Amino acid sequence: MRLRILFLLLLVAAPAFLLHAQKSDWKSYLSQLKDSCKLSDADVKDAFVASHSRSPRSGMEVIWLRQTAQGLPIQGADMQLVLDKQHQLFKQQCHFVHLANYALNAQPNFDYQTGILKALNSKGFSSTLQLKDISLVKTNKWKATQAGVKGNIYTEFSFWLSSRNEVKLAYTVRFTLKGSDALWQVRVDAHTGEIIDSHNLTLSCDFGTPSIPSGPLPKYSAEVESSEQLLNDGSRYRVFPYPLESPLNGPRVLLTNPADTQASPFGWHDLDGIEGADDTRSVGNNVNAYDDQDNDDFPDDYVYGGATLNFDFPFSPTPNNNPLASRDASITNLFYANNRMHDVLWYYGFDEEGGNFQYYNYTANGQGFDAVNAEGFDGSGTNNANFGTPPDGEAPRMQMYLWSNNLGGYLTVNSPFGIAGVYPSAVAAFGPQITPVPVSGQLVEMNDGSADPTFGCNFSIDDLTGKIVLIDRGSCIFTDKVLFAQQSGAIGVIVVNNQAGAAFSMGGADPSITIPALMVSQNDGTIIRSALTGNVNVTINITTGGNYFDSSFDNGVIAHEYGHGISNRLTGGPLNTDCLYNEEQMGEGWSDFMALIMTSTIANSATEARAIGNYVEGLSLSGEGIRPFPYSRDMTINPVVYDDIQVLSIPHGLGSVWCSILWDMYWNLVDEYGYDTDLLNGNGGNNMAIQLVMDGMKLQTCSPGFIDGREAILQADELNYAGANRCLIWSTFARRGLGYSADQGSSESAFDGISAFDIPPFCSTTEFANFTTSSISVCVGSSISYSDITEPASTTRAWTFEGGFPTVSSDSSLLVTYSTPGTYTTTLTVTNSLGTDDMIQTITVVPTMTLTANVGDAAASADNGFIFITPSGGLAPYTTEWADMPGLNDLTRNLLASGIYAVTITDAAGCAIDTSFTVDRLQGIEEATALVFKVQPNPFSGDLQVHISKGNQANALALYDISGRLLFEQRISGNNTELVQLPLSHISAGSYLLQVRFNNRAAQTRRVIKQ
Repeated sequence: MRLRILFLLLLVAAPAFLLHAQKSDWKSYLSQLKDSCKLSDADVKDAFVASHSRSPRSGMEVIWLRQTAQGLPIQGADMQLVLDKQHQLFKQQCHFVHLANYALNAQPNFDYQTGILKALNSKGFSSTLQLKDISLVKTNKWKATQAGVKGNIYTEFSFWLSSRNEVKLAYTVRFTLKGSDALWQVRVDAHTGEIIDSHNLTLSCDFGTPSIPSGPLPKYSAEVESSEQLLNDGSRYRVFPYPLESPLNGPRVLLTNPADTQASPFGWHDLDGIEGADDTRSVGNNVNAYDDQDNDDFPDDYVYGGATLNFDFPFSPTPNNNPLASRDASITNLFYANNRMHDVLWYYGFDEEGGNFQYYNYTANGQGFDAVNAEGFDGSGTNNANFGTPPDGEAPRMQMYLWSNNLGGYLTVNSPFGIAGVYPSAVAAFGPQITPVPVSGQLVEMNDGSADPTFGCNFSIDDLTGKIVLIDRGSCIFTDKVLFAQQSGAIGVIVVNNQAGAAFSMGGADPSITIPALMVSQNDGTIIRSALTGNVNVTINITTGGNYFDSSFDNGVIAHEYGHGISNRLTGGPLNTDCLYNEEQMGEGWSDFMALIMTSTIANSATEARAIGNYVEGLSLSGEGIRPFPYSRDMTINPVVYDDIQVLSIPHGLGSVWCSILWDMYWNLVDEYGYDTDLLNGNGGNNMAIQLVMDGMKLQTCSPGFIDGREAILQADELNYAGANRCLIWSTFARRGLGYSADQGSSESAFDGISAFDIPPFCSTTEFANFTTSSISVCVGSSISYSDITEPASTTRAWTFEGGFPTVSSDSSLLVTYSTPGTYTTTLTVTNSLGTDDMIQTITVVPTMTLTANVGDAAASADNGFIFITPSGGLAPYTTEWADMPGLNDLTRNLLASGIYAVTITDAAGCAIDTSFTVDRLQGIEEATALVFKVQPNPFSGDLQVHISKGNQANALALYDISGRLLFEQRISGNNTELVQLPLSHISAGSYLLQVRFNNRAAQTRRVIKQ
């Protein structure tokens, strides 16, 4: 039996070994590389291959070279070579440096242990260094353990190339301190001891609060693809199998022998490449799954399948059951889902030489000893999940938390009769998670004596002893609100949401909080508050375990986290951990895409709404999800475009825009080539989309932006499919603003890109439908003229005007009126002598622009009036034309005499508002309303000093950008504060609004300028 299986393994593995044998020698391209990158012989002399992979589908080879100097590698000095299947150089990225320009010194001034201590100290470690289990992993790389540090400390000694093209001798140290989730990578200058670089390699996916509701999702089949080659080792796992996303989508299934023989030749429990399971627990070559309730990054325990590998355990669905009662089933599902991700993505190039996660590498390519450590029931928090990705050869860590975002009837209003009843509420992640005895008492409104007394950001001025207190969301963190209430005598807290929509579980951690805290919706809070003039009596009753959901049962969240490992290993090569820390990087988008592809079937459609995270949020199958919009190709459901990354959250909102484009491409390819139910070996449009995204990550530059990602996908299409889909890809990206004329700007900023919706000229030659528009953006209530200019002339035509009137037409030219703001599509379908074709154009109907203004009057003795205007609505950017100063395009005016100032403000769509503002002259006692603070210096370059006139009780300072977006807020003590130092050296140059808030007067604002 052993010989037969070994022979089978050789047959299975032969293609991989053959590909390895056929890899090209990069040195044969040396002359070409030196010429194109303008390098000398010395620059490339001792370069080595950091990674070398070949795609089984396209035959392309991706080689990452690393430069060396004086016998040491230079981290960050990497060159990429991409070869096509004919071994021709297709692309290269030149990131080597000219060594002659640097005076390098490879002799450190202290040893690696001192370097470790300096790195640890930089993150708050204060103990004595006592390294244990020290071993040399490879030349100039050490591994060790240390009390107070979770897991291993890895240290590399090398040169490092910074983003400013400085080359420094450095110790690169990776570690996680106890009590923290952060996998830090800290670089210490080996000459000066200075900390020169620091990144947290753990990406936390605190998914935020759901917003826009979506339609129902389909129920999925739990069948495993029949074409897969499965290993017959007798293993059995009762799980929610992909494509099931969670318990919302169907029942658990008992899978037998689910390991794929190509990706996992000896099954999921192998550790040495020899027949037979090496471990009968939830331990294996691709993942080790266990619970870590004490948050020490070591297993509390694994799950045991016994000699027969039978992982069949009971599951008690939430709500109303303690999730820990289903511990074994949870860890089993976590083990299965990680293994399944490994096996599926192996077929798309995330294999051993591509930097995947395996303890033992069967082909001897890539680095081993890096199976995923998947930690369920992680004790470091709630409502989260994360993934830390070190370089190839070091084990990543996935942490899966309990979530408590479901609404329950935890709040009962007992009286008065008119509002009595049970109200939906969400339990905070901190404080008591059950109330063995219900907490009842009079409900009163918080009053902390400040300008916003109901926010509860300080102690109550009223005695709250024995009371339950109503507090508004806003201004300070939830734990501070509850702690102030507790210390003022309260026995419970009800927080009212300040936004429309459902309540959610308040995040945070503070072990000193001992009273229960709930959130209610804005609407319910208004109802309850209206009765507070009477005697409102309420009861808080949190039931045992009823408000928790276990993320290890949400396969979409697991796929999302695993996706972070994929994007970090593929971008820049498996040994590079520095490539996805720029502001416009798309990591969250790739991870959402992984969740979608792993939970999709032929039953899905392009236009349905696909929400992420409904299970962990405690929502229904048709719930609203955790992204700004559910994913759909229908832009009435998901209207995001490239411009939206400037207003959505970073990184999750920004990532959702990238995933929206990838999801459009997925379905456009399915429309073109059909859907193949064989996820691993199929040739359908769904398989093609996955391959393009995977290869795109391999091909793109380090620190990519959206256009870098688009170009890499186009290159992947050229290598895989001879460019057959380039115009489909161009039109997909152009539809959401990443067209031919789009400009990414710097990938280090999410705020400098320029959208464009056009396609390149060479694509238009393959399509003949064509029309003109008078504009692609229009004010509400205005019209756009359309004309069919198809050549040869159309013999039939059909217009569809989404959001317009008329909605359909067959006229050659017409005027269409738009009455509702939004993003719509116009489609022209024509026939002529060439056949039938259509053209689609995105139209933006701009909402009515509104203005708010802060006008300061001039003092009697000075021309110091001011006008600060904040537009909203319309389409940014805005242009401003002042009647008294033509050509001044500024929303802010200072040093004004009294008078009337007329202005016209026009948005990018041409919608304009004509208005005027009056600056009065203060006289006598009215001068008390003049500014009572000044700033120095102004303009400023570093920190900003704010001088507050004596006797003015300032309580907070806030900095806004010129559009009114809050950037920074600092609370201050009040009565005796006359000088405040604001740390603003980190903000970019530009104009800002500084607001000072007071206890004894209205807030005051003035403009400040950062040089």
